[in-house]
Amino acid sequence: MNREFKVYTLIILNLLSLILMILFNFLAVSLPLNSNTPKDVADKYSALIVPESVTFSIWLIIYTLLALFVWNQVIYFFKKEEKKKILIENIGVFFFLSSILNVLWLFCWHYEKLLLSVFVMILLLSSLIILYGRLRIGEKDFNENILFVQTPISVYLGWISIATVANIASYLKYSGNNIFNNNQILWTNATILLTLLLGIIIVLKKNDLFYVLVFLWAYIGIILKQSLLSYVGSKSIIVVTIISIVVLIIFTVFSEVKSFKNKT
Repeated sequence: MNREFKVYTLIILNLLSLILMILFNFLAVSLPLNSNTPKDVADKYSALIVPESVTFSIWLIIYTLLALFVWNQVIYFFKKEEKKKILIENIGVFFFLSSILNVLWLFCWHYEKLLLSVFVMILLLSSLIILYGRLRIGEKDFNENILFVQTPISVYLGWISIATVANIASYLKYSGNNIFNNNQILWTNATILLTLLLGIIIVLKKNDLFYVLVFLWAYIGIILKQSLLSYVGSKSIIVVTIISIVVLIIFTVFSEVKSFKNKT
């Protein structure tokens, strides 16, 4: 396949898949799909780690950032640069796949196919991890535009990382798993600490502030959700989450200071 034709094809696929993803996410709320809004299903299958519903407003930011991400590729039609061509080739089909998987997950979720939704979510997460790696985000040789390349993918990957954990927790809770259901508070706290560990690894290895900010936003959502509930154990989840916020902020500040010193 001609290199130029391949690049044009990828741009068109990425643009159309983004439009499709935003359209179906809008229809999922306005129709809604299977007579369920995303909030209806989330409330029905809510696990303790699922943040307060207001936290999901982050999708408006994600859609805006992804629009910038794709627009940065569309510009190639008007201003052909070798650097941008290489960027589009590195993106490959993985953004297109992530958008299609996003739509597929919507149908699984709204039609309450929880196990299938977990598999699709894991595939979505995997496609974004591959894309994150191919773009070399957080690497020393990363030289792309931060606003148009790093921020969209980092924020999207950060939220899908949290969403995957929440999706798995929801499935385990409603699948009749006694090990999980009899120890929900313990598993929730352990899962929060696991996400904290992931955040620390990313901030130390990649110095990715945008990815970590999404985790902090999710933690705030968890605290808000638990503060509205009155049951034994909610306080422990709040305490663990607050500790996670403090620890993650400390590591983030340390990483940012270290990065600044290395540049000077």
